Amino acid sequence: MSLIEGLFDVSGKTVVVTGGSRGIGYMIARGFVEGGATVVISA
Repeated sequence: MSLIEGLFDVSGKTVVVTGGSRGIGYMIARGFVEGGATVVISA
């Protein structure tokens, strides 16, 4: 794993995304899920 990959590694972490029900927030939440995080979304 490179330094940059390590800085942005979210696997196994819990992330809270506000405004995640649509638009940019939804896309960010989806990216965290794809990165291996547990995501809590607050609309």
